[in-house]
Amino acid sequence: MSKIKHRMAVPKCFLSILFLGLVPVSLAMIESLEYPTPYAQCLYTMWKKSQGIREEVALSIYHQCMSNYRWKTSQFRNFAAKNITGATVRYTGSLIRSALGRATHGLRRRRQGVDPRRERVEYRMMTDAQRNRYHDAINRLKFIDKIEGESKFDVLASFHSGATQYTAHGGCNFLGFHRLYILMYEEALIQVDPEITLPYLDSTLDYNMGLDNSANSMIWHDDFLGTKEGFVTSGPFADWNTTIGQLFRNVGISGRPLNDDEIKNVTSRKQMSEICGDDATTWHDLEFIHGPFHLFVDGNMGIIEVASEEPVFWMHHAFVDYIWEMQRENGKSNGVDIENDYPERFGDIYHGPDEPLGDMMEGLSVRDGLSEVYMRDIYKYAPKPTCSAEKPDCGSPYLLCIQNEKAEYKCRSMSIEEYDDFKANGGSHTGITTTTTTTTTTTTTTTPKPTTTTTQKPCPTLSPPYPPPPKNKGGDLHKPIQNSFCVNGEKNVNEWIYIPVRVTIRRPVDFGNYQSYPVVNGKPMKNTDIYSSSGYTNLNRYMRNSPKPADYGSCKSSYSGAGEIYLQTDGLNYDGSYKEFAIVDHRLAVSISIAYVAIKNPGSGQADVMISAYDSCGRVCRPSCLVPGTTNVYRPCSGALRVNTKQPLMFGNNFGDAVLGIWDFNSVKTCPHFPPTKFMSLSTVTTATVGRGSPSSPNPEQRTHHATCRRAIQQEVHAAQSATERGPPPSTRRCTPTTTVSSLKNVHCPTKAVQFSRKTATPRVRRGSFTSVWTLAIALPGAGQGSTLSSSAINHTLTQDQQVSNGTRTLYGPRMEFGRVNKSAPAKVFRCPRLRYRYETRPA
Repeated sequence: MSKIKHRMAVPKCFLSILFLGLVPVSLAMIESLEYPTPYAQCLYTMWKKSQGIREEVALSIYHQCMSNYRWKTSQFRNFAAKNITGATVRYTGSLIRSALGRATHGLRRRRQGVDPRRERVEYRMMTDAQRNRYHDAINRLKFIDKIEGESKFDVLASFHSGATQYTAHGGCNFLGFHRLYILMYEEALIQVDPEITLPYLDSTLDYNMGLDNSANSMIWHDDFLGTKEGFVTSGPFADWNTTIGQLFRNVGISGRPLNDDEIKNVTSRKQMSEICGDDATTWHDLEFIHGPFHLFVDGNMGIIEVASEEPVFWMHHAFVDYIWEMQRENGKSNGVDIENDYPERFGDIYHGPDEPLGDMMEGLSVRDGLSEVYMRDIYKYAPKPTCSAEKPDCGSPYLLCIQNEKAEYKCRSMSIEEYDDFKANGGSHTGITTTTTTTTTTTTTTTPKPTTTTTQKPCPTLSPPYPPPPKNKGGDLHKPIQNSFCVNGEKNVNEWIYIPVRVTIRRPVDFGNYQSYPVVNGKPMKNTDIYSSSGYTNLNRYMRNSPKPADYGSCKSSYSGAGEIYLQTDGLNYDGSYKEFAIVDHRLAVSISIAYVAIKNPGSGQADVMISAYDSCGRVCRPSCLVPGTTNVYRPCSGALRVNTKQPLMFGNNFGDAVLGIWDFNSVKTCPHFPPTKFMSLSTVTTATVGRGSPSSPNPEQRTHHATCRRAIQQEVHAAQSATERGPPPSTRRCTPTTTVSSLKNVHCPTKAVQFSRKTATPRVRRGSFTSVWTLAIALPGAGQGSTLSSSAINHTLTQDQQVSNGTRTLYGPRMEFGRVNKSAPAKVFRCPRLRYRYETRPA
């Protein structure tokens, strides 16, 4: 996987973990790990789909792959999922039946010449009364209406987890699953209040404010969605409790809202295979495109398993559903049979067209998500707000018409300050143009809005472009970041330990001139600044070829030149995430900063964690690890670490101990002293093939063999991906694994920790048996990181038709029986419905 790491790396900033061996606090051993196999495979897939970080924002790739990893490993990371009972399954099933019943009734009304569909409008297009009723219905679902003591809102939210659903992420059923999921949620709301419907949240309206101001949208006002920074303590969802603690947000620290160009990239496609699955590029992949808004809201919204406990989630996914429907309409108008337009290369195996949708949608399959019945007979979308020179009214008093740098007319949201002024003035305008004291706005086909009458004070007539909101200079910099401190269901800061991280950063290529200029012959040279490397020939040799990776366009620096690098930890074998930032100096050619990040306390075991870092516009840093046996030689590494209780001791039980671990308060009395040579030596856990390997460290000769072997297998995989109608040839290469299993028989189905990377190409296989050669990688819970890595001839017996595509497949099963695998281990059995496999593993 080294190829992946180097291609995905961004040498803009670097991370290193500091050695905490200076004072005798309670600390532990830290080792470097390879990427987890599913995560590495995702990075490689994303690199192929995007052609690297010069074309696609690296943070979006990281978020996609880490979210998919979290989704697939929820059970094994101890995610505190709610219990799914018979009563909750019956409730969710009743919602689907009720919605489909409305479709049947709607068909009859359609025959009578009446459009039976309810209309989903943009959140800001609702009247105040409609919006308040919508908020009230959500709160009733959250606090009053219950199933076996559990709130109906929480019951619905609990089904958005890899512990309960396999078909929602990582493939083309992302679209169909979420269509049905939000339909169930909407049905639950309608049962509370039949007069409301689920609105969609068009985040392009916030994007059009300018990325420096998007986080200041009036949707985060107390009258709308409430608190945007930290725990939600104001607005309609104040003091909500969730699975990981109180509902919280960190709006605007990373990610971004959607924009119109991204939407056009999707809606201009004709076939579903262009917007999802293995063949869709990242520019057209709707699941990928929807992700940065999760990052933008952050908090619960940024954690895939609990995102649905944030009310914003449902409106965001309604907008994603609207975008998908616009793409389907485009395909339909070009002759595509949209009910049967499902890609052959659909992504994860559980996204196959005949796979069941899970317990909450009992009796439905992936194919049912493609039906036209929902949009034809149940609901429709009001068009997203627009404006023009002839009609500079966006249809809502909370939206303003602007003309952007491309001379395009766009609607944008009010800022919080503009909304407060609007309220203080008694509601002084609709859109941007009015000269009357009273206006009546009625529903139109362009920008629908329920009929309202607003008494307004006179205001001047303005022509586009309407002035953008005042630039929020540095306003989103250095904001506190709230964390849940929830790990494996325990919400307690004492369950976490701290590791210091050093960030080394080059001056960003897009950092403008700092307003301190060199003076030559008495004349200030304003084409540069005193710190710019362009004025220093020797230094500029190292700085002039700095890479220019793609970014969100929201790169922030304060007037002083201070910027931020965000650091994030994600548990690989535990459930928990943590986020912090380091303040860095963008003025200097190179600067360093130290931050402290938290991970799960390993206790008597071990904690595996991924540490990542990125700036405000999504450019990801490259982790580097100290070469063992040296004091200042670093090499690129994955950022994945294992922390345990072995000696030497290398982390602090709390923030204070972590500080004491790197600063000497005793030897220099006047000022704490930082020993520059005290950096951590990271030992590397190697692998024998693609994937996780033995936790033991082989000697250099073995390591060379493993690397050669890994490259050979990768070459075979790549060759197989381009093969077409060839039969399954025998393997041409055998690698000696670090651990060999003499036999592993009667494996009926892999669990969520078993990976199979196919090395041969096989056309569609009907019922029967066939043989092909696979790379088998088993990483079982309870076996630590220990695994069997070998090439194997595998006999497959399929009990139903199964599409076998070229490339790499990861198979997951809903039930597990596992144990430690080693040379003397007996055969282990894994089961899942419908598919039955038999594997014969030979020692090398």
